[in-house]
Amino acid sequence: RVQLCAWRRATEKDLHIEVVATLGQHTDAVTGIAFSPDDSLILTTSAESASKPGQGAAVWSVCEKSRERALSDPSVPADARGASYRFAAFGPAGSNVAYTCLNLGGEGYATRWNTRDWTVISRRRVSKDPVTAAALSPDGGCLVAGDSEGRVVILDAATFATRSVDKDAHMIFVTTVACNDDGSAALSGSADASA
Repeated sequence: RVQLCAWRRATEKDLHIEVVATLGQHTDAVTGIAFSPDDSLILTTSAESASKPGQGAAVWSVCEKSRERALSDPSVPADARGASYRFAAFGPAGSNVAYTCLNLGGEGYATRWNTRDWTVISRRRVSKDPVTAAALSPDGGCLVAGDSEGRVVILDAATFATRSVDKDAHMIFVTTVACNDDGSAALSGSADASA
């Protein structure tokens, strides 16, 4: 389920989380979630098959408390196997862009969406292996993706031009990545217990 939750103070020392609204649900694991800069929308990605209509990535309205639309990337073949989204992020306020990563045919892709009409602006293969973690820098300038083979790729978020690749960042799959505020530094962690 996709739910809106709020922290409530039960006593001076006790905080608890309360479900405010259930917006809907995906049929498989949720793999990414992000609020829009104005907090009016939520973007989610899921392990659902991205090649099936209405599945994979979705936009939810906070005000309407409902699913606004499923995202559809026209370049994903209808018969694609193993196509699933992995990451969700909105660009900074006023940029009118959002980002997802898509694993398709065993390869990882980054996609930039126009949030006015939810069309694909650009898509680029970032790895010959599935993306397992990704992050967008707070200034929206840098996208970092880690893959199933331990590689970390740093991209310019506007052009998807490669800034840097560390092919030996980790021995096995990347589990988490982060960027500093201006995208000049990135962090990565892996299931090999390294960071």
